[in-house]
Amino acid sequence: MISGVGPILGEGHLGTFVNGTQRQEWSYEHGNLNNGGYIQRDILHPYSLHKPLPPVAVLTNKTTASAAEAVVVSFRGRPNTRSFGTPTYGVPTAPTPFTLSDGAQVVLGSTVEMDRKGQIYDGPIAPDESANVPGFSQPGQDPLVQMAHDWLHTQAACH
Repeated sequence: MISGVGPILGEGHLGTFVNGTQRQEWSYEHGNLNNGGYIQRDILHPYSLHKPLPPVAVLTNKTTASAAEAVVVSFRGRPNTRSFGTPTYGVPTAPTPFTLSDGAQVVLGSTVEMDRKGQIYDGPIAPDESANVPGFSQPGQDPLVQMAHDWLHTQAACH
């Protein structure tokens, strides 16, 4: 997911997985997602925005979970970014495989996530702007989308 929004996120450090004293950073570099020194996606012809770092409104709710929460964390601390909605599901973790004595593996969420400014997330991620709206609305009538739209139109880069 992060590779897909990488051009919007911008180049550089996006977040860190934290497991006790161990740290593993993730970043977006030259079209690729770098996870702890390992290139997870090798994009041959990455997209470049005509106007780097545009304003971004991130929408969240209780169904924003796991990998989607890593995307939310990746946008935290990014300039020209604001989140709207309700808190996320609350599992901003990364899976770690453990091999059992019989050779079977169990995968547990054993790490939490830290944004580029050092804030650790170990539960639901609250949005910058709370908007408790009842589920999905008719197209063009969603109050959450309207809040985000209104904020975006106050940003100079959107004009």
